[in-house]
Amino acid sequence: MMKKRYIYMLLTVLYILAGSLCRAQENTMVRTRELADTLTIYFPLNQYTFDPSYMGNKANMDRFIELNGVQNIVCRVTSSPEGPLSRNSFLTKMRAQSVADYINSHYDVSDDQVEISTSDEAWEELEVLVSGSQMPWKDDVLAIFQNSPDTKKIELQRYDDGKVWEWMKDNWFPRLRQTLIIVKTKEEKEVALIAKVDPPVGEIDLPVPESPGLEYSPRVVTRPWERQLHLKTNLIGWGMGHINIAAEIDLAPHWSLAIPFYYSGGFDYFKSTLKFRGIVLQPEARYYLKGNDGFYVGAHLGLGWYNFALNGEFRIQDHKGRTPAYGGGLGLGYAMNFKKNPRWGMEFALGGGVYKAKYDVFFNENNGPYEDTAVEKVFFGLDNVSVAFTYRFNIRKEGRR
Repeated sequence: MMKKRYIYMLLTVLYILAGSLCRAQENTMVRTRELADTLTIYFPLNQYTFDPSYMGNKANMDRFIELNGVQNIVCRVTSSPEGPLSRNSFLTKMRAQSVADYINSHYDVSDDQVEISTSDEAWEELEVLVSGSQMPWKDDVLAIFQNSPDTKKIELQRYDDGKVWEWMKDNWFPRLRQTLIIVKTKEEKEVALIAKVDPPVGEIDLPVPESPGLEYSPRVVTRPWERQLHLKTNLIGWGMGHINIAAEIDLAPHWSLAIPFYYSGGFDYFKSTLKFRGIVLQPEARYYLKGNDGFYVGAHLGLGWYNFALNGEFRIQDHKGRTPAYGGGLGLGYAMNFKKNPRWGMEFALGGGVYKAKYDVFFNENNGPYEDTAVEKVFFGLDNVSVAFTYRFNIRKEGRR
């Protein structure tokens, strides 16, 4: 009986030890899976050479060690969508090869184990970023993705005068120029390169994706208002023989100041008895109904020296050639941008006002004598008709990137 009792006790101890070993092995496997991670490498704009010092690349590469039983490594490469598609396609392939060469030279992995998967322009990843953001223009941008799949680049570049596109270039496009590295084991389980136990070196200002897709939520910054300078020239003025240029500067959201200038010199219309000469300055304060584009209303002042004759008996000129008419009025108009290049655009404007003039009247002939002098009169009517070409510049504050 004693022998049987000892045998039972021995079997019980062995059973407990065997169970403990199984549980220890199971915990070890779980711990290994917890260390699995993705690895993302970033590239500067228009470059494909792997740069360990860029955006924490070296810290990322230093985080992993080789897996036992690696079947292959997949390099998923994307490029940001600015620039021509042909150039982006070239950059994507070269970036993938650059990272593959780095892995081959630093780790015990053969060429056959490295697989390259490319996406020339990271539109899907950009749409994910937009969907997960709180940007004020989120719905409009997503509508462009859904309704204009073939022309979305052009539509985004011209939306809101290109300001949204520029914001995404500064804040999101650097994250789209990436190579995401994934390791596949022989068991066909996709796992990331195993991270070292040591903490990562330094801090990176960009979140690391937790899966093969760009599923991180970016830090959203409200797009700041940007001041712009608009240069313009009125086609109708040129048609009348008036050299003209206008400058408009944004003062605040919705508000701007426009200053047009016209000069006709000694130009006559085919004969000396038909002319409309002048030097005109007409500053105008404008209020745009939406942003700093589209429909606007304005209030302007006017100052003009003049000499005109309409092929009639008399010619009218400001008194002694140095007494300009002055006054002011109201105007309305519409400013638009071209789709292909939003910096270029057109403006349509119409204005009217009241002016006080003091002028001399001459007989309409060469060196014609006075008919009357120092006549004072108040005129009212149209004082601006414009169909203008426009070009705009961004004005950035000093120190701002």
